[in-house]
Amino acid sequence: GAIMVLFSTYVDIVSVLLVVTALVLGNLVHVFRQWLIFRANCKPADFRPLMSEPAYQDEGRAFTQQAIQRLQSYVRTNPDVMLGVRDDTELRLRRFSSGGAHYQPPIDMGLDERRFRCSLL
Repeated sequence: GAIMVLFSTYVDIVSVLLVVTALVLGNLVHVFRQWLIFRANCKPADFRPLMSEPAYQDEGRAFTQQAIQRLQSYVRTNPDVMLGVRDDTELRLRRFSSGGAHYQPPIDMGLDERRFRCSLL
């Protein structure tokens, strides 16, 4: 296609300009559109009111608490769920269903972490 355009006019410079324009036009349009998008610089607050950080944290805690309560209720009403877990998990699931904590942090053994660092020679 480009060779046909190069030989399509009697003036060589016009032919070269036509080929260059045809090859570069798509890229120039793309760069221009990206520049317009960059100039718009929309922020999320432009589209909707944003929540404050404390309100976001409070809502997250409330929804998490509701989900935990629904899960505990489900496990209490469907005790056969406990048959599908490993033996060591069953005790934790029973405690959770009766109102126990859903997460227990690991027990701190009081070990000095510096003694157990790995070093490669």
